[in-house]
Amino acid sequence: MRNIDYMKVADLVSKTFGADKNLQSEGMHDKLDKIDKINFVMTLPSGIDIPFRFFLYANSIDMVIEKKYFETVKFEKWLSSFEFELEQQMLKNIKVNVSRDHREYKIRISI
Repeated sequence: MRNIDYMKVADLVSKTFGADKNLQSEGMHDKLDKIDKINFVMTLPSGIDIPFRFFLYANSIDMVIEKKYFETVKFEKWLSSFEFELEQQMLKNIKVNVSRDHREYKIRISI
């Protein structure tokens, strides 16, 4: 059983991006790695689709999103807003750790 409601988290990602409330999603279970993965697509009011991915664990979610989608939104500002919304919605202290490479951000959300 998961301790974090991944749909709430996905909705907050969409909300903090200013995207439509209708997220497209496709889930899968990787039997080899024993990880549940969900691919999401949110649509901005401008019509731009932004994909992101969740890797689900018992007490955490790893979110992966490409850096190029932060050209119009400053990452640090978005992250601050996202963390605030998470704590307000979950009513818990949430830990957010960010790692990055040349192409994408990996955001670990844990309780």
